[in-house]
Amino acid sequence: LMWSHYAEDHKGVCVGFNTDFGFFRIAFGVRYSRDMPVVDTRVRENGVLLEHIMATKAEAWSYEHEYRCLKRTMNGEEIANALVGIDDPVDRSILGDHFGPGLYPFDRSAIAEIVFGVRCSEETEATIRTWARAHGLIASFHRAVVRDGVYELAIVDA
Repeated sequence: LMWSHYAEDHKGVCVGFNTDFGFFRIAFGVRYSRDMPVVDTRVRENGVLLEHIMATKAEAWSYEHEYRCLKRTMNGEEIANALVGIDDPVDRSILGDHFGPGLYPFDRSAIAEIVFGVRCSEETEATIRTWARAHGLIASFHRAVVRDGVYELAIVDA
């Protein structure tokens, strides 16, 4: 189902990230619930609003096993407090640069795999492979294929 919802009806690609790398280390699993979260918007402590609103989805989506990385606007003092105890300069840079709204760059070496959709065109696949080679990307390539006789996909080496 995710291919239908997010990858242009199987024509797109799925990018898998190494969650032990850089910004992706702060990824957390989404909670799936039958009940919608109830939040008192007057209480804004300990990230409760963020956790309940941004990290909960309906049980119907649980097949996704989704992970998210959230960021929020912080002032200089809050950023400094968030960095206390983090000695690795790379980690400090990653965390310090990833607060607030906007688009965030990431090191391409965090890309662990690329999965081509069932209906991904040869042209799209060639373009992505060329881009990956040109940028020295070390990632595995896979393809989603329809399994015979069942409503399932298999992910195979490509």
